[in-house]
Amino acid sequence: MRVLLYMETKGGSVVGSSLELLTIGEQLAPGNITVLAKDAFADMAEDEVSKILSDVAAEYDILLLSATARGKTVAALTAGRCDAACANNVTEIANTDEGLVAIRPVYAGKIMEKSKINANQAVLSIMPGAYERPEAFSGTVAVDAIRAKYPMADVAGNAESDETVAKILDAVSTVAETIAIEDAKIVVAGGRGMGNAENFALCQDLADALGGVVGATLPVVDNGWMEKNHQIGQSGKTVQPDLYFACGISGAPQHQVGMSQSGYIVAINMNPNAPIFDIANLGIIGDVRKLLPRLTEEIRKRKSEG
Repeated sequence: MRVLLYMETKGGSVVGSSLELLTIGEQLAPGNITVLAKDAFADMAEDEVSKILSDVAAEYDILLLSATARGKTVAALTAGRCDAACANNVTEIANTDEGLVAIRPVYAGKIMEKSKINANQAVLSIMPGAYERPEAFSGTVAVDAIRAKYPMADVAGNAESDETVAKILDAVSTVAETIAIEDAKIVVAGGRGMGNAENFALCQDLADALGGVVGATLPVVDNGWMEKNHQIGQSGKTVQPDLYFACGISGAPQHQVGMSQSGYIVAINMNPNAPIFDIANLGIIGDVRKLLPRLTEEIRKRKSEG
């Protein structure tokens, strides 16, 4: 079995969740994995990247990607071009006597689906946090560090062709978080219940007190209260922090898909029937705009007391 790992990169370093692919890759094909990681891909549209991947992946049995918002799109496009089986948000891969089996959560994590791969080739995106990254690659890891240990796939630099239907014309940089939201151990996410953009300062204050980052729901991003890179859910990012605060979030299935695997979920909502309470470890019924300042103050007080 030959396995190709597509690793997302930024500024010469591998995106955290992509490092987890090394663990599952070694489990599936010890000593027989190849890595594809180029900074140039970050400036390409998903369609362009999938064109390159479909050419390279022809030599491999399995292509693994991280199930980021970008990774899931690239996976589907590449599988279509390769006529391969595809499964997104996979949490476990089992190589059984009957073939490859992919396990993933569906219906907002309420059910674990087992899919037998009957095709000759599979393209699978792995949910961030499903596997631990190798101990040898902790912290920020440069692409050169991966290249020193694993063979790299040789690819052409230009993917434009008659088949390419989308490409990036311009990119606008945003202020980056100190910690990428996918790698954060603590996430404080806000929904429409926050009321307006200004009230997201309350989420930021709590996140700062805890050493976490701020997340948001799709309606919040659509309203322009937070930027797209904070969005968690089906059309956003998937997170698996140790602690997740759902502040003023009703808990629609589309949002639960992106956070239901969190270690401990604290939900704060005015509506006692909000679906978020069904998956929360701790539910608080109340006005999040009044509760968050008190919670932040108490955390800061306890931290100052040692």
